[in-house]
Amino acid sequence: MKKLFLLSLSFLLFGCKSFLINKALEKVGVYDDEVKIKIISNANKKIVFIPMKHIGTESFYDDVRAKIDSLDKQNHFFFYELVTGEEDSITSKKFRKISGLPENDKGYLEILDSVFKKIKYKKKLIDQPKDQMELGFNKNKSKNVDVTLQQIIAHYEAENGEIVLEKCDYDTPINKMSKCSNVKLDKKKLDKSILDFRNEKIVREIYLNTSENLVIVYGENHYSGILKILQERDSTWTEIK
Repeated sequence: MKKLFLLSLSFLLFGCKSFLINKALEKVGVYDDEVKIKIISNANKKIVFIPMKHIGTESFYDDVRAKIDSLDKQNHFFFYELVTGEEDSITSKKFRKISGLPENDKGYLEILDSVFKKIKYKKKLIDQPKDQMELGFNKNKSKNVDVTLQQIIAHYEAENGEIVLEKCDYDTPINKMSKCSNVKLDKKKLDKSILDFRNEKIVREIYLNTSENLVIVYGENHYSGILKILQERDSTWTEIK
């Protein structure tokens, strides 16, 4: 999801002005040509985690496709990431209020280019395919296990109280940065709703699914949280790669 990716990227890039842009992109793995999978298991299930990036090299996405194809032939079942939800301007404005990010249908790379004008990237970069099926998922053996944007906002408000929109929020088009001033962003509160809440949903789906061999194709920031929840439920969950 664009909003969530750009949120995590912005904290890294803007949080330390001394970092050169290419060094920052390299640090988060944007220039990797291969995906580094992780494998965890307990007595009943094995899970392959494929950490995705929303901007990367063409070789990276080719490698993801190759690994998905190989695991599909080994009869794995796939979970993939896709925050959905019906178009709702209030929900979108509330998300912008807590994240600072406007709604944008442009590709990730185009948005990055608009922020860092005239930057010469270390390698040629492309956007992650918008259609998850372009990564090679078998429709009969894959499932979107993500939440909706409405559910994220409902969770945030249940934890922190109602997100109150101001006149400046309503007056600013949803695809523009809000003109509201003195808005303080709280990354810890956001992470509880955009990471922890979604990780809990993934873990529930893991236990509901009858397959012994699962593949989770999600943003890499989800991995540690998923493993933590699994180990809290069952201490025999172990990293084997």
